[in-house]
Amino acid sequence: MKKNCKKRVGITERLQLNQSETPIMQWYTSEGKRKCLITQYDKILGWYLVLEMDTSSISQVFQERVKSNVFFMLVALAACIVVSTSVFINCNLRIVKIENTDELTGLPNRKQFSKRYLTFLRKNRKTKKTLFMFDIDHFKDINDTYGHIFGNSVIAMVGEDLQHAIGENGIAARWGGDEFFGVLLVGVDEAKQIMEQFMDSLISEEKNESYHVTISVGISEVDEDLSMEQMVKRVDEALYHSKKNGRNQISVL
Repeated sequence: MKKNCKKRVGITERLQLNQSETPIMQWYTSEGKRKCLITQYDKILGWYLVLEMDTSSISQVFQERVKSNVFFMLVALAACIVVSTSVFINCNLRIVKIENTDELTGLPNRKQFSKRYLTFLRKNRKTKKTLFMFDIDHFKDINDTYGHIFGNSVIAMVGEDLQHAIGENGIAARWGGDEFFGVLLVGVDEAKQIMEQFMDSLISEEKNESYHVTISVGISEVDEDLSMEQMVKRVDEALYHSKKNGRNQISVL
């Protein structure tokens, strides 16, 4: 019986013939396909009941589901890589911005201005350019009278008004402390007018009446044969003249 059964279904593996009325499930390979064989003995009829099931379709469905899951896993992994890369790039850009920006005014810091200065000159080689430098008059007294927090708010206000005054005409930076520096894409006369308007905005009626912010300014036309360090020294000398002659004024050198 066992040999006939194995011969009929083409089974090459060893199977256990079920002698009880409790069904037994067994797995075997026939003609290269994985199949399931369920056997049970019926005492009343004296028959061996054999149920054969081809599980290749089940395996195919399982394989398709595995492939589908792998595909979605790869898509999810790719999405994670894209998101992670984007976050990394944004964080890196944020770090670079923080390193190059003054936190009180939002202006470029001294390091960043030095990098942009030469590029600005090359880009506008055939146009007149003017450097300016100024500091806030009696800023130490402002700090001593109103406190450092108030002093920081004054610096922030000056930086904001400076950005509005310059607009698209140049680059400005916080040079350090209460000192600011920049380059304008105009000649000396027009640069002086821009700085005078800026000085007026600082002492306008919209400001707090308990104090008035004034600045001392030095300006000088850019000489492209001179290095940035030499130009800084020249405009610093012009600033010194403004402070020496009574402050709250503009000196040209």
